[in-house]
Amino acid sequence: MAMSPQQIPVPPEPGDPAATTPAAARSGVRRRAFLAAGVAAAVGGAGYVINLATRPETGDVRWSYQGVSAMPAVAGDAVYGTGGGVVTALNLKTGRVLWKFSKTSIDDVGDEYVPSFTPAVGRDLVHVASQSPHLVALNAADGGLAWLYRADEGQDFTASPVLADGTVYAISSRTVGSLASTLHAIDAASGARRWTLPVGDLELSAPAVAGDLIYVSRSDHDAFGTDPAAAWLAVDADTGVVAMTLETGGNSDRNPPALAVGDRVYLPSGKQIAAVQGGVGRVEWQVLSPGLWTVSLVWGGNERGGHVFMTDNDGVLYALDSVRGELSWTSSSEAPLGAPPAYADGMLYAPLARGELHLLSALDGSRRAVYRAGTENFTSSPVVTGESILVSDGARLHAIAR
Repeated sequence: MAMSPQQIPVPPEPGDPAATTPAAARSGVRRRAFLAAGVAAAVGGAGYVINLATRPETGDVRWSYQGVSAMPAVAGDAVYGTGGGVVTALNLKTGRVLWKFSKTSIDDVGDEYVPSFTPAVGRDLVHVASQSPHLVALNAADGGLAWLYRADEGQDFTASPVLADGTVYAISSRTVGSLASTLHAIDAASGARRWTLPVGDLELSAPAVAGDLIYVSRSDHDAFGTDPAAAWLAVDADTGVVAMTLETGGNSDRNPPALAVGDRVYLPSGKQIAAVQGGVGRVEWQVLSPGLWTVSLVWGGNERGGHVFMTDNDGVLYALDSVRGELSWTSSSEAPLGAPPAYADGMLYAPLARGELHLLSALDGSRRAVYRAGTENFTSSPVVTGESILVSDGARLHAIAR
């Protein structure tokens, strides 16, 4: 088994005059024209990096990298992303490639390893699931393979893994016939299997961790494969034993992940959303979704309360009061969302399907600014750091200055 990451050429430093490219347009209180100077492009490996040679202003693109399609993960000064069958580590500030890892780095998986999901990053390891039976842990420093985990035969991983308290939790599903799925608990340091649990039909949802419990949705189909009855399982994180089964009354075979905030868990089921006390399963409130089928839930607030931001399959954004479940406001964007928003510092960063990133007040949904990155669409949820907003258009990852 090969243990070294793929070697790649190192791109030149920002400011190299070898090539130029325009920065992104920005609009808010005023609209910025495209820049034609002060920018350097560096080419290397399968992607490219664009770096502003001068200090970028708010809304300018710091850098763009060709080759990251999913929502990335950030840890320290590094960005970890997947796309094109490759795991890539980038410098957060400059976009320079630190290392790459692909199927050519593993001798015994052939063409099966296609990393496609957001990595789960720990202190020293980056855990990445593939649309295959394989989940790997890579050394964060150099991309070397630490361990390789295999799901049962006939199952592929279907969502991003989740890391909590030294354990990686991941979902795999059968690729043919029944969609029967399995929840895996894997030791994060060694890759050893701690336990597995069959969880019924589950296609897209990732697990959610709330204290000592892991929440996953289960949809049981009738004999004709129709009319799925949704339920949520609360699984003991240490043993893999089902502690509670919560019947929320919704019907869906494509529930998004639960949203865990402190000791409260928000459970989406088709056209219904329920807030429950995570440890005991007591329902605090349950409401009909103000839109169509729920696609995502995002938290925004503090320990005293806040909002649960919901998107539906029409790409509309809704804000629900977290204590009562009442609708506070609805988005009025001219185009639907291309992916769920991100929350930071009282603002929502909402990626639109027409290539705009809208900054909305979390209190009332009012638009405060619009950023562009010269692309027609945004397809991933943003990741907000101290200086940048990272968002992908399905092919390129853009770092927009805050």
